[in-house]
Amino acid sequence: VHGCDSVVSLDLTINYSDAGTDVITACDSYVWIDGNTYTENNNTATHTLTNVHGCDSVVSLDLTINYSDTVTDEIIACDSYVWIDGNTYTENNNTATHTLTNSFACDSIITLNLIINQTPDTSVTQDGITLTANASGVTYQWLDCDNNLEPLVGETSQSFTATVDGVYAVEVSENDCIGTSSCFQISVEGILKNTYGTEIFVYPNPTNGRLTVELGQVYPETLVTIYDINGKLVNKLLFKNENILEFYINEISGTYLIDLQSGNQKALLKVVKN
Repeated sequence: VHGCDSVVSLDLTINYSDAGTDVITACDSYVWIDGNTYTENNNTATHTLTNVHGCDSVVSLDLTINYSDTVTDEIIACDSYVWIDGNTYTENNNTATHTLTNSFACDSIITLNLIINQTPDTSVTQDGITLTANASGVTYQWLDCDNNLEPLVGETSQSFTATVDGVYAVEVSENDCIGTSSCFQISVEGILKNTYGTEIFVYPNPTNGRLTVELGQVYPETLVTIYDINGKLVNKLLFKNENILEFYINEISGTYLIDLQSGNQKALLKVVKN
C-alpha cells in the first residue's frame, strides 16, 4: 500500500483424487454403495466419494453375479427312502426341501418329489406239493432255493406245483418293488401233507406192495384210505392204538395216494408201486 515491494513466498500442498475398482462376486443380487440393487454382471457403474484429503474418490464397480439353483429330485422308492437331508420317508412327499452349495458357492435348493410304493405281500400258503402266493394281481416268479434262487423257467403263476423234491420260494413284484418269500421244502415222493405235528416216515418207497408208516406216537384210531393217482378209491383200513402201520397195496403198479386221519390230524402220502 506504500508502493514498496511486498515479497510473498508460496507454501503449496497438492492433494490428489483417488480412482479405484470394487471387485465383487455375489449370489443372485447385490446392493452396492450407490444404493442400487444389481442382479446382473456390471463393470460400468461408478460412484464418487470423498477421500481423507477432501478430494474425489471415484469407485468403479466390477460385479459378477452368480445364481442359485432350484431343482426337483424325482424319486420312486419301495417302502421307505432316506433322502439327502438324512430323514427317512415312508409316504409320498413333494414339500421337503434341502439346501446345498453349487459350484458358484451359491445356494442350490432341492425340492423332493417322492413316490413310495409298497413291496407286495411275500407270504405263501402251502397245500401239499402246491405253493400259492397270497398276494393277488402282482407279478410272480418261482425260484429254486437249492440253486441260489435261480428262476424256474415258465413258473410265473400265482400257484406252483412241484414235480420233483426241492426247496422253493416266490419272487413277487409290483410297481418296481420286489420281495422274496421264505423257502418251502416240498417232498413230491413221500409226504405231501402232514398236520400230525410229528415227522412221519413211509417206507419202502418205491415199494413192491408192502408199506410201513410210522406216525411218531400211538393214536386211538387211524383211518388209512388208499387212492390211485386218478383219485379212485382203492381201499380203506382202520388201525387202533397203533404207532406203526403195516399194510399192502395189492393193485397194479403205479402211483398211489394214501390219506391218513387220526382224529383231527391228517397226512397225505404219495408212494410208487413197482
